Amino acid sequence: MRPSFTILELVIVIIIIGILVSTVSIFIPNNNLRLAADDLAKNIRFTESLALKDDKYQPFPKNNTSQEENRSKYWFRRFWQIKIAKNKTDNFYFVVYSDDDLDNNADVGEMAKDPLTNKYINGNYYSNTSDKDANLSTFGITNISYIYKNITHNIISGKPLRIYFDNYGNVYINKNNNKSFNIFNNMKLLTAKLKIILNQNNKAIILIITSNGLVYIK
Repeated sequence: MRPSFTILELVIVIIIIGILVSTVSIFIPNNNLRLAADDLAKNIRFTESLALKDDKYQPFPKNNTSQEENRSKYWFRRFWQIKIAKNKTDNFYFVVYSDDDLDNNADVGEMAKDPLTNKYINGNYYSNTSDKDANLSTFGITNISYIYKNITHNIISGKPLRIYFDNYGNVYINKNNNKSFNIFNNMKLLTAKLKIILNQNNKAIILIITSNGLVYIK
């Protein structure tokens, strides 16, 4: 009968396996570009899921204040949205929020939290309570552009891309940072594929959003 392994033999085997694993991992490329695209796609889907559960329609003001009148008249401005932007320090980031007070800013009480980490999904919010992965520049992203109806736009400081969802699954886009309340000037129903292009120096990856809210990476 063959004797069992000794403790020494088991230790040696474990050491060899550890060396092999570490050696293999050295040669596995760290595809930060794909990680950035996956993270953005995941949060677009999360934004859509939040919207599907949250009907923002408010036909009548709850009181006579001007804020309530605006919340009633411009209720669509409160749709859940993901804003993809570039800040003044040249970092690309995204934020998921519902502009409840209609001031065009992502305030703390309006931002979504990652359900796994319980951190605010805002890459422009520098705090231990914010999700650092929402800052796409940490993945080495050097440029973001998007194509809609064969027209290409670069995301630059002051001109973000806003993607909205309503509770019926409809998708809207806003291609500027205008604070006007006019839905017809700013928010457009998505009627064709929206292609978001993430660049990492000379490499690129494309994320696609369809008019029915499907999100995938090409």
